[in-house]
Amino acid sequence: MPFYHRWTEVATIGAPTLAMPAGFDEAGLPIGLQVIARKHNGFSLMDLAHAWEQQTGFARGTLPGLLTA
Repeated sequence: MPFYHRWTEVATIGAPTLAMPAGFDEAGLPIGLQVIARKHNGFSLMDLAHAWEQQTGFARGTLPGLLTA
């Protein structure tokens, strides 16, 4: 988004949001997804997060060096 205030408009609409891990780049830096659901539909995000974990096994994967040091 071109301006910070445009981003805050999206962030303050009262809709539930979820940030979930998506992996790591070649340098080991984390990559994530931010998902925004419809207002009052937080359970759909929890369902999505659970399905994502079941399919990817991300939480069971290898952690980056910074978290294992």
